[in-house]
Amino acid sequence: MFIVFEGIDGSGKTTLAGKVAEALGSAGVSVYEARPKGALRSRLASEIRELARDPRGLDMSARTELMLFLARDAQMIDTVIRGALHRADVVFADRYLYSAMTLCLARGELALKDVRAAAEIVASGLWPDLVVYCDVDIFTSNARKRIERMEHPRPPWDFGRKGLAGLGLRRAMREVYLELAQADPARWFVVDNSKGTVEENASLIVHRVLASLGRATPLPCRPTAPTSAAPRTALRFSGDPGSEDETRRAFYDALSNLALRGQPRLALYHCRSLDSQEAWTLRDNFKDEHPALVALGLLPLGQDRAVAMRHALADIVPQQVARSLGAWSDADPRGFELRRKLASKAPDDVAMTLSRIDSGEAWDLRKQLEDEAPGAVLASLKTLGSPRAWEWRQRLGKKKNDWGLLEGLAGLDDERAWNMRRKFFERAAPFVILGLQGCESEEAWQLRRELFPLAPKLVLSSLSGSSSDEAWKMRQEAGKMCREALTSIKNDASERAFELRQALAPIWPCFAAQSLGLELSVEKAGDAFLRSLVNDNPGDLEVAHYYIKALQARAGRA
Repeated sequence: MFIVFEGIDGSGKTTLAGKVAEALGSAGVSVYEARPKGALRSRLASEIRELARDPRGLDMSARTELMLFLARDAQMIDTVIRGALHRADVVFADRYLYSAMTLCLARGELALKDVRAAAEIVASGLWPDLVVYCDVDIFTSNARKRIERMEHPRPPWDFGRKGLAGLGLRRAMREVYLELAQADPARWFVVDNSKGTVEENASLIVHRVLASLGRATPLPCRPTAPTSAAPRTALRFSGDPGSEDETRRAFYDALSNLALRGQPRLALYHCRSLDSQEAWTLRDNFKDEHPALVALGLLPLGQDRAVAMRHALADIVPQQVARSLGAWSDADPRGFELRRKLASKAPDDVAMTLSRIDSGEAWDLRKQLEDEAPGAVLASLKTLGSPRAWEWRQRLGKKKNDWGLLEGLAGLDDERAWNMRRKFFERAAPFVILGLQGCESEEAWQLRRELFPLAPKLVLSSLSGSSSDEAWKMRQEAGKMCREALTSIKNDASERAFELRQALAPIWPCFAAQSLGLELSVEKAGDAFLRSLVNDNPGDLEVAHYYIKALQARAGRA
């Protein structure tokens, strides 16, 4: 039997596939995983995959992208999967031809008949007996991917081509997946992977597989309600006296509920950056089990308790502790004490925390880190246009750290900076875009116009703080696909900003809340907007997170 697991990024398909394989093995079924824990069993297929996802290929056409992903799958089918089908009762593939088809169809540039015809050539008759589609909404997907990145940080330069288009691409992919499942219900088995536990959903799939193999077992009970969600009516702001306290209690009750039901990682994620007794209790309870999430959840807290927790976790998760240093640490001796403590264990991460800092202590640390983390040191030079900063760019830039050199040009719009951008553009265009933040020259805008259709997410990220008419036009044009339209207006109190928040709130409620920033969220207009978001999205823990954060900030001011 050939079984494929499909789903958008963060759908939990890899975890679920591993759990099903383990359960089938315990039942005496021999299982072969073609992509255990997401790793391809073919070196060539892995290399093709890396080429297909390389963000430097900004001008890659839709057909080229499709053919590269199909070439990856062809290599896996011919050298891994076909042979395994003769040796095992069940062969699993974590992603198959459907992934390439779905990605291309979601982009909307190729016709279904053409994509299907190309896939048929590669499959050469080999289609799965069962497709397990793990369905989740994009906000659940986003939270899971962020948790994964918190636990396993990637280097700053490591992001794929899918990320160029924005989170809205996942929504479009989900719609295509659901259409494929609806068109072939005999083959596709849809699992709501935002509900129930991994064990419960795995049990349903195992029963389906064993029944197909003629080894049926009693059907397990399907969960009748979400086991991970808070009551959807609880997180609502009524406007009555005391309702703020009620909403706050409901929020922390929901996090406790998550932890009790076996999802402490999600509870820790939603309590990040909160300085409350409830949040600290969660951290204390799970710091040994999930130290990475506890450490990164301290950003941007600078209280004595937070600093002490960082020191306690520094030897266990140095990368996450370094990344948890917020603005408080830029001139605080305690911040530099932590940086020095972590420098040898997490050099890249420590160097990145020096961004925009021009103090003597920051330069001393850069000197200490330049050999081990030259790219990150260069990236930390954002907005610094001193002779010293330029000398470092000239010296370290020769070591082929394009990404750091170009990102570190943010805020510099003079001819010297543009000469560097022009020199490296052909081989490192995405990092040129990321280094355009704070640049308003005509050349900067010309480059944004040229690359906006190819990398709207990156271009929007470069607009942070920009109030030009062209910036607003780009935000409005790509706002439905890219949450960066909202994150680029953080703390913006202008009428235009509130109009954009109102327009995009039904699509990106939690990012509309995030775009207020702490300063604006405690002002009258921001407070009213946040309350409306809580009411319109009563079960959304991320919207509630930003509301609780605002209540915390207001209490701190008082």
